[in-house]
Amino acid sequence: MAKKPTSYWGRRADAAGLNQQTLAVVAGLAPNSVGRALRGELSSGVPLYLCSLILAWELLPLDKRATWLEQIDGAVTGTMTGPGE
Repeated sequence: MAKKPTSYWGRRADAAGLNQQTLAVVAGLAPNSVGRALRGELSSGVPLYLCSLILAWELLPLDKRATWLEQIDGAVTGTMTGPGE
């Protein structure tokens, strides 16, 4: 069983349905690094960029979340297209 997030931002991500793996993809980080941050294991706290990504995820409607992930996948695989392409 995976450890549950214990930090404030980890709980917010969990409540918004943003799991460690997805946040790692969005942030471009290793899942274990994201997990450590969300469990409050970093002495500096949860990095601001992760807080910002969690907040953005909370504000996006479900369809926009899917589009965001598709765009990230396209950027990673080199198949990203611009508007109207």
